[in-house]
Amino acid sequence: MKSKKKVDWGLKFFHDVLNLDSFHLGFWEEDDPFTLEGARTAQARYTKELISMIPGEVRNVLDAGCGTGVTAKELTDRGFHTVCLNPDRYQEDLFKAKFADTIEFHKVKFEDYIPENKKTKYGLILMSESSQYMDTEKMLTKAARLLKSGGYLLIADYFRKTDTEFYKTCKIKDEFLNRIKKAGFELINKRNITENVIPNFTLGKDIYFNYGLPVIEIIAGYARQEKPVLTSIVKWLFSSELKKVNHYLHSHTEEKLDEDKFMNNMEYLFLLYENKKGGSQN
Repeated sequence: MKSKKKVDWGLKFFHDVLNLDSFHLGFWEEDDPFTLEGARTAQARYTKELISMIPGEVRNVLDAGCGTGVTAKELTDRGFHTVCLNPDRYQEDLFKAKFADTIEFHKVKFEDYIPENKKTKYGLILMSESSQYMDTEKMLTKAARLLKSGGYLLIADYFRKTDTEFYKTCKIKDEFLNRIKKAGFELINKRNITENVIPNFTLGKDIYFNYGLPVIEIIAGYARQEKPVLTSIVKWLFSSELKKVNHYLHSHTEEKLDEDKFMNNMEYLFLLYENKKGGSQN
């Protein structure tokens, strides 16, 4: 039996409702307005700033966790041969709707990817807000195998400064950097863009509290008024699940959008590493 396609409703909201083609935090500057248009400008700038980190000799790029393909399109337009990986079905649909005939795509996790030609080596592997979802050791082992000797690993992501509960699924910066160094990668360029992503949280709070929550409350109120019996049954049957949803909608999300907590606990970094050990065969 064919498995039912799981929809990432968060991504669908960003793409279908907010009309954002990228899902990263962007690269904001002082004059950018706190609007959706400002967010689109910041996201386009993020892509350009990230690509500017790529050394001049690189010709082919493996985009591991390519999102909807915005960065891959920019890379391709600039003359890079780009191969994209993404295990998410919804993002696969968005990618293929735009770039199926122009950019090579594989629906697979980076750790599981094997090129058709097993001798293929890449000049650079890009991970834009995707390394946080990977097992670090498996990620580094695969990267070393796929990169040519002297190739590069470019990571753009946000990290915890210490072992805190805030954004607890993100990697701890010093631990992550030390593991990369031990794996034979040399850090050759680093940019801290934490201050440039903070406006995204300001805009996010405005949209969430002024539009998102009120819409949810209207829908819930309509259900209580028009379908009181059904609403009571649902609340009784799914009380524990609804408590989790309520926690997520209120305290959890509010904390995630706290600019001060992010500044105090997190760092958003562009990290460019050179592969010093050289690639080995898969």
